[in-house]
Amino acid sequence: MAYRHVARNVRMNAARALLLLLMSCCAQVLCAQFTLDGKRPFYDNVERIFLLTVPEDYYGKPYTARFVRDDSVTQVVKDGRQIYDTMPFKVVKGDTTYTFAYRCNGIIKFGGVRFTFLPVMKLSGNIKDEYIVGKAYMEVPEDTITREWNAKLKWAGASTTASWFRKHNFHVKFLDDSLEKMDVSFNGLRNDNHWRLDGGVIDFCRVRNKVSNGLWADMGTKPYYVETQPNARSYTRGFIVELFVNEKYMGFCDMAEYLDRKQMKLKKYDEKTSEFHGMMWKAKDETWQTLFAADTTYDNEQEYWAGFDLEYPDMEDVSPTDYHILSDAIAFVENSDEAEFREHVGEYFDLPVLRDYYVFINVLLAVDNVCKNMI
Repeated sequence: MAYRHVARNVRMNAARALLLLLMSCCAQVLCAQFTLDGKRPFYDNVERIFLLTVPEDYYGKPYTARFVRDDSVTQVVKDGRQIYDTMPFKVVKGDTTYTFAYRCNGIIKFGGVRFTFLPVMKLSGNIKDEYIVGKAYMEVPEDTITREWNAKLKWAGASTTASWFRKHNFHVKFLDDSLEKMDVSFNGLRNDNHWRLDGGVIDFCRVRNKVSNGLWADMGTKPYYVETQPNARSYTRGFIVELFVNEKYMGFCDMAEYLDRKQMKLKKYDEKTSEFHGMMWKAKDETWQTLFAADTTYDNEQEYWAGFDLEYPDMEDVSPTDYHILSDAIAFVENSDEAEFREHVGEYFDLPVLRDYYVFINVLLAVDNVCKNMI
C-alpha cells in the first residue's frame, strides 16, 4: 500500500511538472511568426492574442487574409482545417477572438486573432524614467507593412512614472539608422521626432486629456503673434492608438504632438547676435513664483529656477540663459497696486489667451494646472 501511495505521488508530481512545462511553453514571450496581409500582428503574451488592424469597412463582412509563415512554423490549424497561404474569417468583429493552433519549432501553441480598426503601436525596450534606445513599431489599417524605427523611449509625467503603475505615459523620440534625430509625421499632423503617448493613467475614463486638448484647440484665443506665425499652436493634436509595450497589451493611448518651440512657432535664438527671441518655460512645481505671488533673484546659469523649468533654448545649446522677462512679469504682479496692474498688465501678458485659460481651467476643474503644468 505504501509503495503504491508513493508511486501515485510520483506520477502526480510528474504530471504537474509536465503541465507546468507545457504552460510555460505556451506562455513564453513571442513575436508573430507569420504575417496577415503583409502585417506581422503584435502579440500579447498574457492573453496569447495577436491584434490585427484592418479598415473599418471590413467589419461585419467575411475576410480572407493572405497568410505567410516563417520557417519555424510548420503547421497551422483553424476551425478544424489546415491553413496554408490564406486565413479565412467568417465575419470581422471587434469583440470576438478567432482561435487557432500552430506548431512552432516543434512545439504546439495556441493563440487567437482579434481585430481593431485603430492604428496599433508597439514599443520595445527596458523602458523606465530615463531615456533608453529601443524600437518603435506601428501598423495602420490601410497599410500592408509594419513600420519600424529606432527610438529613444522613457516614461512621461511626474505623477505617473512610479514602477507600480500598470500603465504609463511615454516620450518617444524617433531616430534613424545612425541614431540621429528623425522626423516622422502621422495622420497629417506635424513632422517631428518628438511625440508623446498619453495613456490617461490617472483618468479612469482614459480620455480626459484628449478631450481637454481638443476643447482648448477650439476655444483658446490664438497667441498675439499669430499674424506673423499663422501656424502657431498653443495646443497639441493627436490620435488614438492601441499600444503594446514589449509583448504586453496596454490598451488605448493618445499619440500626440509635443508642445514645444516648434509647435508654438517661437522665433529661434540668434547665435550671431546672441539675442533671445522666443523663450519657453514650464511651471513644474508649486511655488510662490509659479503663483506669481513673490519675486526673487534668479541665476541664469541654472536650468531650473523657482519652480520653472527651462524648455527653450536648451542650456546645452545656449548658456547662460535669460530669466529676466519671466522674472519681471512675476515682480510686476507681486509689487503693483490695483491701478498700476490694470493699466500695464497687457504689457506683460497676452490677456485674451489668459482670460480663455482662466475659463478653461475652471470649467474643467483643472486644479493641477493652476500653478503647475503651464507653459
